[in-house]
Amino acid sequence: MPQRVRTTAGDCAQAATGALLSDSRTAYDAPGAFGVAPDRGLVSQVDTNDAASTGWVTTARSEYDALGRVIKVSDAVGHSVTTAYSPATGPVFSMTGTDVMGHTSTVKADPGRNSPIEKTDINGRKVTAAYDNLGRSTAVWTPSQKPGTDKAAYTFSYQISEHEPPAVTSSTLQDNGTYKQTVDIYDGLLRPRQSQGEALGGGRVIKDTLYNANGTVSQTHNAYYAEGAPTKQIFVPESVFHVPNSTATAYDGLGRAVRATTLHSDVPQYSSTIQYGGDYTLSRSAMSADGNTPLPGSRASKTWTDPLGRTSAVEHATAWDLTLRIRLSGAHLRRRTSGTNTQLTRVSLHHCSRPAGGSRSSNSPLGRLRQVWADGPRVPSGRDRQRAGRRRRRGDPRHRRGSAVRGAAGGPGRRQVVRGSSRVSRARSQG
Repeated sequence: MPQRVRTTAGDCAQAATGALLSDSRTAYDAPGAFGVAPDRGLVSQVDTNDAASTGWVTTARSEYDALGRVIKVSDAVGHSVTTAYSPATGPVFSMTGTDVMGHTSTVKADPGRNSPIEKTDINGRKVTAAYDNLGRSTAVWTPSQKPGTDKAAYTFSYQISEHEPPAVTSSTLQDNGTYKQTVDIYDGLLRPRQSQGEALGGGRVIKDTLYNANGTVSQTHNAYYAEGAPTKQIFVPESVFHVPNSTATAYDGLGRAVRATTLHSDVPQYSSTIQYGGDYTLSRSAMSADGNTPLPGSRASKTWTDPLGRTSAVEHATAWDLTLRIRLSGAHLRRRTSGTNTQLTRVSLHHCSRPAGGSRSSNSPLGRLRQVWADGPRVPSGRDRQRAGRRRRRGDPRHRRGSAVRGAAGGPGRRQVVRGSSRVSRARSQG
């Protein structure tokens, strides 16, 4: 089990002294037990090195019960999420979770299969499910319905037979009290083979998926009409003219898709192609059916990648629009070049990939975004978050009324109110 993972820039000879990219250490079975041989192997604490590589910051702590189940998880600022199991020992019949705001949600489960039977969210709304003897879902009741009295919102039935294809019938309750059915049919390898759904005004809409001998998708029939209600039998169209639209896919020797051709009544119309190079891929749309001749409106783009598989440049072949992404240690540099101008944007980062701050942004010591400043007289257009980490307010860069709170978590802060082009600041203590 990993005890410490440290990533630095440069070659292996400079691993100990290179610029720090990421650094983390893990304690098992007890908080702070770094370097101690684990017994149960339960992750208790995770620390990461700060941006300046001067000390460790605890980013996560976990607590477990006697059976090794997680009962409490705390983040870097001490906010905790807890889970209670009932009964405390033995198979679980229900679990109650409490978030950082004190809201609780409950899940009642079948202890034999751990399948959720009833879920209650923080607002007390319940979703109930029923299962057959094989543990497959057969019915679901939404919060607005009462199990045993009201019709289920969704029902499911299954066909597993020696002489019939595997199929799942899904029924959805409509406003008039009837059910709308969809049948999904599978092949012998349980791959999706055909889907049949009810059509508006009667009949059915069918979609097919056909496979090559090596298991790749060779052709898809993209929705065609047939008479009758959906059945659990595979429908075979009598003529290609019954399938107005389909897509055929060709592959190279490595199993990569190289051409997707659109067919109307089995007649090729146009295609999209992908060419693979050593460090690039060339994508072209609106090509001829054989993929060799561009049609009017055809577009092409070439994407280069670095040795780590990250995008390094994208070239659009219309008006020669090139986007370069140059990755440096401690900074990301993006340059966009076209036939008329060049735009250069540099985003400076700490060694641990945190924004370095400056006039454009303000970050907490833990790397959380506290404030983003728009162009001009530092009018807040950023975000302030609650304890749960959700966005509480978004400012307005056009000098209209807004407010922002700055300051370290748990410490004194300053609330800034923006009215028109003026700003009024006053101290506010964080309770």
